[in-house]
Amino acid sequence: MALPSEEIKEKLDIVQFLRDYLELRPAGKNLKALCPFHSERTPSFVVSPERQIWHCFGCFPPGQKVKTPFGYHNIEDLDENHYVYSDSGNIRKILATHKRRYEGDIVNVKVRKLNEIVSLTSDHKLKIVRPRTSYHKKSKQFYRQTRDYGSKKIEDLDLLRVLIEEKGEKIEIAAGELRRDDFVMYPINNRIADLEEINLRDYLQKKYRFGPRPAEIPYEVKVNQDLLKLIGYYVAEGSSHRAYIRFSLGDHEEDFANEIVSIIKRIFNLTAKIHKRRGKKSGLEITACHSFLSDIFKNLCGDGASQKHIPFILSELPIDKQAVLLKAVHRGDGHSYIGNRSSKKYQSITTVSRVLAEQIVDCLLRSAIFPSLSVSKAKIDKLNINHKESYIVSWSEEAIPQHSLVYKDAEGSQYWLLPVSKINKEPYKGFVYNLTVDEDHSYITTAFAVGNCGEGGDIFKFLMKYENIEFYEALKILAEKAGIELRQLSPVDQRQFGVLYDINSAAAKFFSDALEESERAKKYLSERGLKRETIREFELGFASNAWEALTLHLVNNNFEISDVVRAGLAFKTEKGKYIDRFRGR
Repeated sequence: MALPSEEIKEKLDIVQFLRDYLELRPAGKNLKALCPFHSERTPSFVVSPERQIWHCFGCFPPGQKVKTPFGYHNIEDLDENHYVYSDSGNIRKILATHKRRYEGDIVNVKVRKLNEIVSLTSDHKLKIVRPRTSYHKKSKQFYRQTRDYGSKKIEDLDLLRVLIEEKGEKIEIAAGELRRDDFVMYPINNRIADLEEINLRDYLQKKYRFGPRPAEIPYEVKVNQDLLKLIGYYVAEGSSHRAYIRFSLGDHEEDFANEIVSIIKRIFNLTAKIHKRRGKKSGLEITACHSFLSDIFKNLCGDGASQKHIPFILSELPIDKQAVLLKAVHRGDGHSYIGNRSSKKYQSITTVSRVLAEQIVDCLLRSAIFPSLSVSKAKIDKLNINHKESYIVSWSEEAIPQHSLVYKDAEGSQYWLLPVSKINKEPYKGFVYNLTVDEDHSYITTAFAVGNCGEGGDIFKFLMKYENIEFYEALKILAEKAGIELRQLSPVDQRQFGVLYDINSAAAKFFSDALEESERAKKYLSERGLKRETIREFELGFASNAWEALTLHLVNNNFEISDVVRAGLAFKTEKGKYIDRFRGR
């Protein structure tokens, strides 16, 4: 026999029901309306007659950056052919893009350390940690509490997570509810994808047509210290021309020039030349004549200073290899100095390439070094010299970092916690954009991760949220509208019924998320011919072999263990231990 809730959803059409609350207008195969849960002047509330669900989502104005495997891209330039990084560090495909007209407030958020401003509509969701302290400088007090009250910083991230959740509250909120000193979450990509060899033919686009044929060089090259250094030096000081690659150094860098010549000889068996410039332009030029090599480096590392980047294929190398790359870039484009108020050594790299700056930040975070990123705006100086917008990444391996909290969630993903330093709102009128991202349903901006989905659900979820009532109350109202008679329950039974509904909803999401994380389970379903759409429609999930994974998850989300047992999701052993009922399924 069908459950009353399922029978109600079969009898009541969500569109007809919502017309009593909202003014719905056609929007393709869906309908839209002003969201009743957010203050807005243009519709973000979408209803699907086909799926019998509703959904509202936050957006970004044009120009806001989203992290992809090929650097940051403007959100309006992305489409279904692109991939983005999710908040768990996975590379996920964009399933759909959304564009709508908007008139209302835009929230501008600035965080410490990554000093760029992220602008988004006030209803866009993001995960944060909010300090529980009432001290007026909340982030400062939170740092003291989570650093074990001044003793040595806790290195065990699992222990640190417990302390962070004890002294703060991990929640998901809308951007309009952000407060100063809330901690946003910037994902740290700790995945390792080593590469022993690279085939440079993959980056050769130029074809031989006429004239002297370029000398034969090896194209399958070991990813060793020599290659990593040469790439780093090229990113910092190199350029590509039609027939050669060139490195430009200062007059005093003769040892550096000789090292570049030696590396090129060892890798490619080419003899590079050192030329000392005269006249108005001074310095050293190292030139290696080879048109194919020039084309390879241009495609591998970017064409022009503003497009320079560490080759994307090397972005997940082991830490020791990435350190070689970073030191090479720093040697060419870096600066070392002693801090103003300390005797500690600091380092910085200045670049006009936004992509390179973000890569350096991520590379340092993988090594547990916490950098600062600042932006120097484009300007014309007193000598009438035009300076492009530039990005300065600075860090110290000696000084104790001021902002170094890392949160590791139950799934093992790590996030750099950064306090919000400034929030303001401003009116905006124009187009805004959002993405639907596969599996993880999130993506990363220049300073923190956001969800790609906002509020949403079925007819029950809408009524519960709109009227601020419990599930059983919504059940009674909808049953009456559908002409279905319910057995009368006591107030205690009503509360318990609602709790069981919430527990099972949370368990369904837990199992669904676990399925997305399990390659073995997804392979099994694929072998059985089940498509992704079918998996989502029937909310299929996966239970691992862990004895108490679900139970701990539910208890950590404030459900009582007795209610978890009553819901049939766990049972108590003779030794008094609570164990998941569903395991290895």
